[in-house]
Amino acid sequence: MSNFSIKVVIKAVDNFTAEMSRITKSAENMGRSMKRIGAGLTVGVTAPLAALAATSLTAFSDFQAGMSNVSTLVNTATESMSAMSKETLAISTRVPVALGDITGALYDIRSANISAADAMGVLEGSARLAVAGIGTVKEATDLVTSSINAFNLKGADQAKLYDNIFKAVKNGKTTIAELAQGFGAVASTVSGAGIKIDEYLAAVAAITTTGIPAAQAHTQLRAAIVGMTRESDLGNRVLKKLVASTFNDLISKSGGVVNAFTRINKVLGGNKAALISLLGSEGYNSVFSLTGNQNEAFTSTLYDMRDGANAVDEAFTKQSENFKNSMQRTQNQVGRLQVIVGEALAPAIMKVANLIGRLADWFSELSPKAQKIVLVVAALTAGLGPLLIALGFVVTAIAAISAPVLIAIGAIVLLSAAIATAVIYWDDIKAAAVGAFETIMSWAGKAYDFLKPVLDAIGFIARYSRVGLAVRAGMAVASAVTSDAPAATAGKPSLATRARGGPAAKPAQSELTVKFENAPPGTRVGVDKATPGMSVATDVGMNMGAN
Repeated sequence: MSNFSIKVVIKAVDNFTAEMSRITKSAENMGRSMKRIGAGLTVGVTAPLAALAATSLTAFSDFQAGMSNVSTLVNTATESMSAMSKETLAISTRVPVALGDITGALYDIRSANISAADAMGVLEGSARLAVAGIGTVKEATDLVTSSINAFNLKGADQAKLYDNIFKAVKNGKTTIAELAQGFGAVASTVSGAGIKIDEYLAAVAAITTTGIPAAQAHTQLRAAIVGMTRESDLGNRVLKKLVASTFNDLISKSGGVVNAFTRINKVLGGNKAALISLLGSEGYNSVFSLTGNQNEAFTSTLYDMRDGANAVDEAFTKQSENFKNSMQRTQNQVGRLQVIVGEALAPAIMKVANLIGRLADWFSELSPKAQKIVLVVAALTAGLGPLLIALGFVVTAIAAISAPVLIAIGAIVLLSAAIATAVIYWDDIKAAAVGAFETIMSWAGKAYDFLKPVLDAIGFIARYSRVGLAVRAGMAVASAVTSDAPAATAGKPSLATRARGGPAAKPAQSELTVKFENAPPGTRVGVDKATPGMSVATDVGMNMGAN
């Protein structure tokens, strides 16, 4: 028997590593995709939709509250609150006034007994007047409704009112707010005397040009009117001289209240004492002003109101174009969308509210342990977008680390899960201390069942990684090659073996090339059965050379 040394050269063909590289790359891509999708969902979808839903419900709630207030003043059997709401929202997109102020003004309009047919026109007209005259819609609404009711304005007279009020502000030294202050207290007295609204507003505007506030001008004019309408000997003598039965008759025959006061002053010869006795000191001041230095201002303002071009629309257009009002109109557009969305969501929210009530009853009946579990599950399921971002980072990180580190991380996660479970079930564990051994064994069995897929995966990695394949190949060679070579045969010696193994779906392969050196010519090699799990194919029968 010949003795010789053997040099074994192992050449491995490893399909496992390539496959794992592909899986790793796929995992990295998947991680990046999950982060990208999660970020996109959170920023582009989840956050905007959540914000829109939240603000829409708030906007709808506020708007509905305002319209509910209006509904208490109208007959909802004959008037559609839905149609009224739609028209109110439409007005808000045309007029740069906050939606809450518009619904408040609508309430004031209906509480002033403005008819359903006129209400929306009065609302928009008042809002436009407020913007043009630099006032609030509430102030404009108060002035407009008091005028409509006190002077019984309808049709064209009602439509002309907004321009008349604006021209009183424009030609006088006053504002919408100042003009509205005290107007309601004198409107019925003025109307009762047969004075037209435009003439009265022109008179107030003329008086304010001297620096007297509009509220004081209202008081002075009222005093003058009351002085002429009350019974007095001097008043009767004046009316008799002017061939008038009453002050209303005198106004009608004179062509207006200022002309009537002018005639009264002439009859009394400009006697200041007589005028104060007839009209009172406050009334005298207004008459003296309107029949004297401010008469021209009164006349020109009244002419502008009756024959001049519409000024309120032009002023409204100019005011609407400034940045502040443009932004307000944009906000109203957004608000309208929010109200519409909120109205659509409201029924679902009401159902959710009812469901929450039932859920609260159900939750209160659960055991403390079950309540803890429900809360943990709820916390884990909150926020899909942020969760996808986190998962994307985790997947990418896992793809970048080695199997031992992954196993360590898995062990840490399992340990953390075990600790969390122990915390949740601590009261139960403490209460069941007597049966601790049985409980531990039971949990150990569950843990094994849980860990078995992980262990199988680790076995797979160990079996088909480069190191695993190399070890198996070495074992196969050690088993296949023996020192007792059979009888020599002619030819150069060579031996090729191939080991196959791995999953049936895509087996990992190792190809081994064995070269014998210093073997006597004619030596033959025999191969025993390979390591279990290995399939060894041997190319034998060739003559082995000396090298």
